[in-house]
Amino acid sequence: MAVQREYPFFFAQEGRFEDYLTFTEDLPVQPLEFINMRTIQEVPAIKVNRIDIIGVSTAALVHIGSTETFSAESRVINIRQLSGDKRPTSTNNRKK
Repeated sequence: MAVQREYPFFFAQEGRFEDYLTFTEDLPVQPLEFINMRTIQEVPAIKVNRIDIIGVSTAALVHIGSTETFSAESRVINIRQLSGDKRPTSTNNRKK
């Protein structure tokens, strides 16, 4: 959750994830799609001595090694309030 305000004024009870549908609704689960694949691994070991990562975005993944299946989810909400705004722009996501 990212709250951006023109003036840094925050209330003590702000930022409760359970107050927003984005963080409480069940996400649809897609069925796994299996792909027939044949691999030949002459050396089945993956060795990494060092890796330098400058950055990874919220929609990215750094993966080293092998994985049969992988599942991930990301839930993000951005709220922006400028002076004069009576309420956040994302109130349609707020639970009643």
